[in-house]
Amino acid sequence: MSRPTAPLILGLGVWAMSGSAAELRWDFDAPSEVHGPTNLSGAKLSDGRVRGLSRWDPFFYLRLPEAGIDAAEYRALQVRLYSSAPADLLDIYYKTAAGYWCLGGSLPVKAGWGVYTVDLLANRWRETDFPEARKWGGPDGRVISFRLDPGNEAARWIVVDWVRLTDEALPTTFEPSPALTDVEVTVVAPERVTAGNAVDVSLTLAFPQPAAGREVTAQARLQTEGELIAFEERRLAAAAGTQQLTFRLPTLPFVSAEAKVFAGVQETLGPDQTDRPRAVVRIAAEPGPATDFPECVVRPLGGSPAVFVDGRTVPLFCFGGDNPLLELDGSQPPRHAEMAAAGVPIMSDWFGTSGDGHLGHVAEGRYDYSAFDLYFARMAQAAPNALFLPHVYVTPPAWWTLAHPEEMVRFADGTTGYQSFASERWREEIGDDLVRLIRHLRSQPYADRLIGLIICSGYTAEWQTWGVWQDHFTDFSEPGLRAWRAWLTRRYASDEGLQAAWGQPDVALATAVPASAEARQSAAHLMLRDPQAEAQTIDTLTFINELDAEAILHFAR
Repeated sequence: MSRPTAPLILGLGVWAMSGSAAELRWDFDAPSEVHGPTNLSGAKLSDGRVRGLSRWDPFFYLRLPEAGIDAAEYRALQVRLYSSAPADLLDIYYKTAAGYWCLGGSLPVKAGWGVYTVDLLANRWRETDFPEARKWGGPDGRVISFRLDPGNEAARWIVVDWVRLTDEALPTTFEPSPALTDVEVTVVAPERVTAGNAVDVSLTLAFPQPAAGREVTAQARLQTEGELIAFEERRLAAAAGTQQLTFRLPTLPFVSAEAKVFAGVQETLGPDQTDRPRAVVRIAAEPGPATDFPECVVRPLGGSPAVFVDGRTVPLFCFGGDNPLLELDGSQPPRHAEMAAAGVPIMSDWFGTSGDGHLGHVAEGRYDYSAFDLYFARMAQAAPNALFLPHVYVTPPAWWTLAHPEEMVRFADGTTGYQSFASERWREEIGDDLVRLIRHLRSQPYADRLIGLIICSGYTAEWQTWGVWQDHFTDFSEPGLRAWRAWLTRRYASDEGLQAAWGQPDVALATAVPASAEARQSAAHLMLRDPQAEAQTIDTLTFINELDAEAILHFAR
């Protein structure tokens, strides 16, 4: 991270003023320039670039000086970015010293290389808890956290070459890098390899004469539906005629997968762009000894509950990290290895996110468990003696949510969230996915190290009702109303019983609705409710709590 010329050395990089222009620049020369990469499989900083395979909603943070920056000094952001496929928006996130934050974007992400320029003063700032923060820097202007979100769409190869903030008054524009045409690409890869052996990918490039001398980036990557197995990139000068490259892409022991080979030249668009697979390789693991889940029980020990795994006590001391598989620059051992070496016995990482669960059902009728197999294979190397207690989200995957909007929770203000906890379809279909996943895990060589699964959903993955921290009140969806009215029928049996309990002569079991947002936000006696005057509100809250517990029990059983 630097400002060119007249340097003043600080802890994070080189800063300076160039003429009258203020500039803050990240050239990705050091791993410290970036932190917190999220939803970027294989995220890595090397060769002056940040790169990775996107999951849904990828992002990473750019390191700022310890005191933050004055937003008033910078009017525009520029990013040189490559995406193998289009995406919705290049979003920018900031947080200030006073706690204000906002996210927003104005430019769609295009396929290929290009420079994105965003006028920060005119940017479409939209997502925030503070209406007054919908402007660059918020009310106080002291930015202490700065993040790039290069589009939400998953399964894209993303490369960021550099980022700069400047005080120049620049309009919001996208300038594509000139794309090469008429480049012939031939890819040869084996049809099958044994797990643990490398996949040798031969890439033959034939450049036309006008491309001679231009610097290009050739790449080959091996991936499953959404998980990166291995990749290699090389920058080279194009030469007229034919150039041949060989990439050796490693695989992991005991991980079987049907992997796709993506290879080509990033500067080429059209039929040769690198977002389509060139070959499919079957990675086959040699059969190993039969394994099964260990016996894991909780029973008293010295007057307190203790965990026993196959008869021996194991302290329930766990570690989970944001990026368990690779450190950003690839040069340091994972934190998991450090924790394992320090004696932490259990690794407890996450599969999926609060809004996009991952149980291996990657699309309608398609299942892919390679994310789990790759994780356990890599962790077996990083922490060879560790046990595992992973978190798995039973929130539906994003494709399911889009396919079934009628199953989403509806709040009192008419807006919607993620799945209704009352949705029978969610419970049945995602429950089936969980059973399938458990069967797969049980059949794998790492099964004897899995002591359990932490099943999670809801706000912050703690089974809190959706919207609870945003003053959004549930559940007015069709699944929610059906469950609510069935609950009232079991409780009161008749319209007359409901009318007497609520003191409302016109209410009926078939049409009763939950208490309003206003009723739930107040109580007759400080935090205590009047069981006669507020019976509808008490019933609403009791129903929601029981519904939450029923959902947890459904998946746990």
